[in-house]
This record gives sequence, C-alpha cells and structure tokens, in this order.
Amino acid sequence: MKLYYATRTRATRPRWALEELGVPYELVRIDMAARQHKSAEYMAIHPLGKLPSFADDDGTVLIESAAIAMHVADRFPERGLAPAPGPADRGRYYQWLAFGAATLDPPLFKVFYGKTFRANDPNSPLDIETNLPLVNVALDVLEGALTGREFLVGDHLTVADIIVGASLVAASRIDLLAERPALRAYVERLMARPAYVRANAD
Repeated sequence: MKLYYATRTRATRPRWALEELGVPYELVRIDMAARQHKSAEYMAIHPLGKLPSFADDDGTVLIESAAIAMHVADRFPERGLAPAPGPADRGRYYQWLAFGAATLDPPLFKVFYGKTFRANDPNSPLDIETNLPLVNVALDVLEGALTGREFLVGDHLTVADIIVGASLVAASRIDLLAERPALRAYVERLMARPAYVRANAD
C-alpha cells in the first residue's frame, strides 16, 4: 500500500489511520514546494493535483482523506477502526464522518485559513464573520456529543474520531475550544496517542 503524502495536508489523516492499524505501508513523499503535486506523473494518480492519494496493493487508487481512511479500516476489520456493518454504531459512525466532512470542515477551513495565512490581508476573500457562527454551531454539537464520552462512537477510537479529531486539532490552534472543556480534553487525548504522534512527526 502506498500513501502519497506531504506534511500539513489532509494526508496526515489516512496516515494516522494506517499508524493506528499497525499495518505496513509505503509513504511516498510529495514535495509541494517543488510543485511535484502538479506534475504530469502525479496528476495521473490524482487528477486534481492534491493530497492525499492512495494506491492499494491490488491496484486500487483512491483520493479523499476520509475515503482512504475508511477504506483501510474496512480492509482490516479485526483492528476495530470501524464498527461492524449493521448495528446502530455503524450508523453513528457514518453520521460523524459526514458531519466532519459536510458540516464542520467547510466553514472551519475558511476560518482557519483566514486567521492564519491571511490574518493580515485586508483583501482576503475568506469571510470569517460569516463562517465563524457556522463553526461554533458545529463545535457546540460536538461538545454535547463528547461530554461524558471518550470517543464519538462506541468505547474505542474509530476513523470518525480521526476525521473529526483532526479538524478539532485545527480548531484548537486558533483558540476555538477555550470554552468547550469536553472538546479540549478530547483533542488532548487524541494528540497523546502514539499513532497520532507518528503520523504528525514529519
């Protein structure tokens, strides 16, 4: 299995999943500063020239960080990174994956990008004022869901925690969790996991 990867991209999410699984894989580093992600060779793998992308050992090629993480979890069901199909936990697992991708990430990206990379740019097209209330509503939902719970689904980490948790790490870096103790504690637990540390080491 090959994961095409660069630091500070969403490729850290499937890398985290692979590290949690403890299965062998090859990390193919893409130099974004040298624009390797826009090379003809790489765009034959990912037609949008983005990261991550993934080549399974059977030749299957996937893009999108959540899809890759879900795929590798399902390939190794005995590792428990995804609930078994059928029971209610599987539905909640899908729910939080969709929530992370559709409800939390789009406005959070705009707020994060606006507060970091374009914090001093008066011409920034990213409307923090419009998107921050949407982020806060999503964070309030997650604060309620994680109050008194260690993980989003069941009693152990799943890919839902990886996808949502990675976004919450970003939220913590722009001080959006200060008034949300359950989310702060959740992020601290996730970031202390050895697999998270390995996935974000370089």
